[in-house]
Amino acid sequence: DPFEEQRQIKKAKQQKKKKRRVKRISRILLVFVVIAAISSIYFMMDASKVKSIRVEHDSYLSEEYILDKANITYDSRYLLVFSPIVEFMMERDACIKNANVKHVKNQGIVIDVEEAQAVGYFWDDEQLRLLLGNGKTMKMSSSYYSVLKSLPFIKDTNSGLDSKALANELSKLDYKIISNIA
Repeated sequence: DPFEEQRQIKKAKQQKKKKRRVKRISRILLVFVVIAAISSIYFMMDASKVKSIRVEHDSYLSEEYILDKANITYDSRYLLVFSPIVEFMMERDACIKNANVKHVKNQGIVIDVEEAQAVGYFWDDEQLRLLLGNGKTMKMSSSYYSVLKSLPFIKDTNSGLDSKALANELSKLDYKIISNIA
């Protein structure tokens, strides 16, 4: 019967297509499994860690403070340091005006920081506050204490001192002069 022959041919073609589809899917799955295995092995090895970290343009903020804000250590995985996220997290800090994070050869990270100018610190309502060059003040947490050694202490802020005017005048000075005042 000619119709029976055509049905068998059609059925054979469908089975061939199904086998090809199954082979294609299993090849794709195999590729994903191999990539996952290689990635797992890579991330478990010390070779995946950051080898060098360099901080550029830090004047009053310590390298330790900047690395703490960047959340990058020598145990960080090089491929998992996403520059835009690190930059965003660093720029949320009031002392950091702009941050740029670059990956360099031999698994190195370079952090270029533009600092918001801090001009002094003072006590206000039983808490330590940092005075920035733009006149803004911010509550200081213990992570800022390393900054204090290079900034002058401003005394008598309750006696009508205009902190914005003082910050404006101090911001005109070079950082080295401000640190000598301290």
